[in-house]
Amino acid sequence: MDVRNRRTEWVLIGCMALFAAILRVAYLGRESLWYDEAFSYLAATLSPAQIWSNAIQSSHPPLYYIFATSLAAAGS
Repeated sequence: MDVRNRRTEWVLIGCMALFAAILRVAYLGRESLWYDEAFSYLAATLSPAQIWSNAIQSSHPPLYYIFATSLAAAGS
């Protein structure tokens, strides 16, 4: 393969990656939360006691939501 063709391929790949990144960033905040993401967000706003109480009534694992709560608290 010729050096010029290889350089052209890399430039084309770079342009496509840049275009894809621009599209992704432009539409980043426009998509709504899916059900599982919304449920995780809601659970992260609960206290640990409420999370344990909900875990008794449902089949969702409580440790993930307690971890998400601590991450949310650390981020704010």
